[in-house]
Amino acid sequence: MKKMRCDMGSEFHSVLDSPEMMEIKKDISKIFLTCFKVYTEGTIMEYNLFIKFCRDFEIFPEHCNKAVLQSLFDALCCEQRERQIKLTSEAMCRVKASREKAEALKSGKCLDKERFLDAVMLCSFKSKLVESQLNPVARVLHFLEKLVQSNGIAETKRLSGKIHLFADMDPLFEVREKYGEHFKEASARDKRRKIFNKVFGDI
Repeated sequence: MKKMRCDMGSEFHSVLDSPEMMEIKKDISKIFLTCFKVYTEGTIMEYNLFIKFCRDFEIFPEHCNKAVLQSLFDALCCEQRERQIKLTSEAMCRVKASREKAEALKSGKCLDKERFLDAVMLCSFKSKLVESQLNPVARVLHFLEKLVQSNGIAETKRLSGKIHLFADMDPLFEVREKYGEHFKEASARDKRRKIFNKVFGDI
């Protein structure tokens, strides 16, 4: 079972290995790593905090059910654990990892910040509300657009105690400017879908 989960994690990552996807991950890191720090108050995210994040940003239950999120979480944890096992105690010291973090990572029951970013992006490919016919880049961007329009940003501000967090700032402004064509494609398909559903009902 563990082997299957790790293989599933590797399969997921094949989607994110394109240069464009890696660039998007870099571009959104400032936004979502800020969220990561607020939700975890540290360097690791356990499953209960991951689900809280997903609920606040309306990933759950609007986009993905718990079974899907659990599978993603387990797969990424398994992949992460395999890498962590290769680290020596000397390496752990070099990266200044705490004993608690080291134990949590070895147990495979949490995500570090890199795997968290992967989880956010991978949820777009499991979303019930994002057009499956969109190209991968447009699919991820359309999903991220829905996240920043959710209550998640406001909740992140509340949890941080910093009401000016993200103030006067469109969290996806730079990304939208950079990938405008993909956003337009996603927006056009979303409008057509809403019109279709209004006429014929959700299918």
